[in-house]
Amino acid sequence: MHEEEKQPLQMPHQVDEGRYKKLFGLNIYLTPVFVISGITIVLFIVGSLIFQDQATKLFGGVRTWLTTNLDWLFMSTANLVVLFCLIVAISPLGKIRLGGPDAKPEYSYLTWLAMLFAAGVGIGLLFFGVLEPVTYYQAPPLGVETVYDKEAVYTEVDVQTGDALQAEDADKGFSTKKFYNAESVPDIEDSTVKRAASLGIAATVFHWGLHGWGVYGIVGLALAFFAYNRGFPMLIRSAFYPIFGERIWGWPGHIIDTFAIFAGIFGLATSLGLGAKQVTSGLNALFGIPANNLTMILLIVGITAIALISVMTGINVGIKRLSQFNIILAFVLLITIFILGPTRYIFQSMFSGFVTYVKEIVPLSNWIGREDTGFLHGWTTFYWAWWIAWAPFIGTFIARISKGRTVRQFVFFVLILPTLLCLLWFSAFGGTAIHQFLSDG
Repeated sequence: MHEEEKQPLQMPHQVDEGRYKKLFGLNIYLTPVFVISGITIVLFIVGSLIFQDQATKLFGGVRTWLTTNLDWLFMSTANLVVLFCLIVAISPLGKIRLGGPDAKPEYSYLTWLAMLFAAGVGIGLLFFGVLEPVTYYQAPPLGVETVYDKEAVYTEVDVQTGDALQAEDADKGFSTKKFYNAESVPDIEDSTVKRAASLGIAATVFHWGLHGWGVYGIVGLALAFFAYNRGFPMLIRSAFYPIFGERIWGWPGHIIDTFAIFAGIFGLATSLGLGAKQVTSGLNALFGIPANNLTMILLIVGITAIALISVMTGINVGIKRLSQFNIILAFVLLITIFILGPTRYIFQSMFSGFVTYVKEIVPLSNWIGREDTGFLHGWTTFYWAWWIAWAPFIGTFIARISKGRTVRQFVFFVLILPTLLCLLWFSAFGGTAIHQFLSDG
């Protein structure tokens, strides 16, 4: 039995209930973190709405600077957290049970996985399920030869007449679709095509697999241990107790929690923006609904309302049921693709993608001497920054639902299993898209 599991739980910091205030029927705890972050976020949003062009340039410049100049920091951080989680899991520390030796899990394995998956990736799988594998197939990372010739393979065709358009007609408002020239369609059995396709799947899984989930996992594991095995409040500052000691209850802790809130806001804004953009495009294609800012705003308001209702009903009601519904719907979509899609090619993509992922995970994790800087900075570094931004929010949720699990179970369900499920998902949707791309142009 580990010594840390025998120690009694002691709450080092009690919340002052008298500081709660009623606002719109909700209990608002007026801490420095709430006041500072709330005012700053409101000012930030108002400023962005008033000065939209300047804000766009500012955000773009900040993103470019961060992903270009701090690539070493994001890459090394993601690598280290994966190694740390895996080492802890296989070490004797993996036997530690979150909540003590007698703690019992609150949720079944399936419900736990459903909530992990819904919170951890959510709409991102739908948005990038086709986009990433096809993009990486067309322009593979690591200097792998591309089979895609941007200048030669497409003919632009008028959808109404089927006639090929001349270059001077391209911008005259025709409803068009691009097709491969028949002589330019790559052979699906060509070794270069297979290599690019498998790397397309592998690179996508790399962005949605061990490294990203490792970022969530290390935050969730730290919070769960300090909350359930040490009696600390489930706040990001609690994980910094070994570094700052009792000072986490003062301004150092306030600053940590404030930055965690800012990170969560930026991560949420990115996911909501991408999701709303995709749904808007789909509604426009299917029903002719205008793909404009108003449609996206209404979608974001609707999604936010559903999320708020889910949160207000609690984890055991709203979030649990919504997660179960999500996983069932995702499973139905997956089975449909397997049945109606190129089943054999999907399984081939899954196997080759897994092998390529294992083979290339180290080169993809390295940032030194890379020539494919567009992929490194535009995709990988951006992804790690995105996962890190979400980590305080998702990590806290993962910690909240993981009481009663051992550290080893935690790592398996938070890192290993989601990676395998992402491989399955991207092989199905990405593999089908690449197959259609090669078959139909």
